[in-house]
Amino acid sequence: MQAPRFTVLTFGSITFKLDRYKETIPLFRNILMTAALLGAGLMIGRSSLQPMPVVKAQSTSACTMGSLMGSYGYNHTGFFYDSQGNFGVYGSVGRFAADGNGGLTAVDTINVDGTVVQGRKLTGVYTINPDCTGNLTFTSVSSGKVVGNWDLNLVNAGKEVNMVESDTDTIFSGVAKQQ
Repeated sequence: MQAPRFTVLTFGSITFKLDRYKETIPLFRNILMTAALLGAGLMIGRSSLQPMPVVKAQSTSACTMGSLMGSYGYNHTGFFYDSQGNFGVYGSVGRFAADGNGGLTAVDTINVDGTVVQGRKLTGVYTINPDCTGNLTFTSVSSGKVVGNWDLNLVNAGKEVNMVESDTDTIFSGVAKQQ
């Protein structure tokens, strides 16, 4: 007597009629993979329930406008959406000089979707808050147009600047390091 060709599996209210020769092994493999992934997810989730440490500022002194002064090398990378909603990729490297009073000059090279512009000259203004956060605006020397508004955070006693662009439809971030 031959075994029946079809197997019926029931899980709660769900019933599967399987062709033993075609579907049993893949289904069994899928059930094992699902169980393994659920188990791993539970273990990872359990370990992430531990409380995270509270991060506190290291500096005991407040920042001033003079905390951002001197020459800084920087790089920025990210993505953007143009006026038609098309997705684009952006990267830049450059150098800016901050005067310690809210003004700066810069020169950089940008790459926008594979189109490279070298030697772009910029001016800028910035503010620094006592908590070492602030903002910066770059303006193109050639066009006079604002080319980027950035929120920033001074770290390492002003030797490094973490930056993220705050303009709509841009996802750029970068770091500047004092030279």
